[in-house]
Amino acid sequence: MDGQSHTTTVDYDAIYRGDSPLRELIGDRPPWDIGAPQPVVTELDAAGEITGDVLDAGCGLGENAVFFAEHGHRVTAFDAAPNALARARDAARRHGVDVDYRLADATDLPDFGRRFDTIVDSALYHCLGPAQRRDYIAALRGHAKPGGVLHLLCFSDVQKPLSPTVHHIGAAELRDVFATGWRLTRMRPAGISTSLTRSAIERTAAATARDADEALAGFTVDGQGRYAIPAWLVTARRT
Repeated sequence: MDGQSHTTTVDYDAIYRGDSPLRELIGDRPPWDIGAPQPVVTELDAAGEITGDVLDAGCGLGENAVFFAEHGHRVTAFDAAPNALARARDAARRHGVDVDYRLADATDLPDFGRRFDTIVDSALYHCLGPAQRRDYIAALRGHAKPGGVLHLLCFSDVQKPLSPTVHHIGAAELRDVFATGWRLTRMRPAGISTSLTRSAIERTAAATARDADEALAGFTVDGQGRYAIPAWLVTARRT
């Protein structure tokens, strides 16, 4: 969901600026902008599963990255949307934390100058095409320390996509993409919390010739009353 290159033409920076044609469907803010870190991310931290130096892949507006920095981690975060990065840097300043934000595309990752104990991808993977997804996971391995951990949160194929701009991922693909260079230690259902309203979901369903009740049935509601999209939480350790 965050600003990365992918197989369809989506101007993520325009979405962050609020002048995307998608605004008529999703409203004034990106659906992934919930003004807080993703609940799954905070749960991972509470369980002691975010350790050492952290890379936040597809950081968007920086809520997760700021959260990691506030909890004592040295954080590097990247996104391909300049507007998102500018707002993320402002958020870090407001919170009084240091985050090394980089402008970078998931399909052509740069050298970040160090490797990471923990890599977190919260809703980037499913924005890439099939070949890009495989190459991206292979590239992330090169940025992980030996034994480093990747936590990946992506849309699950238990729900049909509301939009052709993202992909809903099956379990078989995830097992396959982590079969080389990684040891898969967890794959379980989760949710990606959104700022979507019921009316926004209904508008998007109508625009894609979907039944509104069917579309709404795929969502769950998180502890803050937000609509959450069915997702996978995958954890893999670099071998």
